[in-house]
Amino acid sequence: MSSKNVCIMTCDTDWCSPVMLEEAMRIFSDIPVTYFSTGEYKSLEELARNEPALVGPHPNLSGKHHKSCDFDNQLLEHLNRYPQATGYRCHGHMDSAWIQMKMVEMGYLWESNMCCHLEPGLKPIKMFSGLTRFPVWLEDDVWVSRKVDVENVINALETPGMKVFNFHPVHLCENVMVRSLFDWIVDNVNEWTTPNEEMNK
Repeated sequence: MSSKNVCIMTCDTDWCSPVMLEEAMRIFSDIPVTYFSTGEYKSLEELARNEPALVGPHPNLSGKHHKSCDFDNQLLEHLNRYPQATGYRCHGHMDSAWIQMKMVEMGYLWESNMCCHLEPGLKPIKMFSGLTRFPVWLEDDVWVSRKVDVENVINALETPGMKVFNFHPVHLCENVMVRSLFDWIVDNVNEWTTPNEEMNK
């Protein structure tokens, strides 16, 4: 695969209800998107059957980065939810030599566990473990956590290199533009369906 200005769209489903995921899938319906799933979603199960390469797990491996840590049954169940998957992205881009070796042992071929925000000249990286890494070029978490000049992003789109975009359906559906709003939503809203009176405030 040539990495000369190739654009790849991805989504992580953290804090995402089925309604939000379906809305994101509608928004992106005209382009192929790789979804990294945090849970059980009927829409992703259907997508995995029809387009196996477009769905993979999004495990939370915090605290699982050392060889003294093992993958418990709940984590293994999550990883095995999409047995067709050959790639993954960890929550928070969590990575270590131990995690890589463990994931190779489970049959994974590639991952996307690095964010190089707007960095020019990105390309797939062959890791020591044998995994191929696809660094993220634009991450919406970074966008909402600091002021991003839209003009800089537009100009950066013209630079050579692979561009992996990563969006979260929750940010799209709730129109999250600043980190403080997202933190408030996570702390105060239990059910992700559609905006309610409290969220409108």
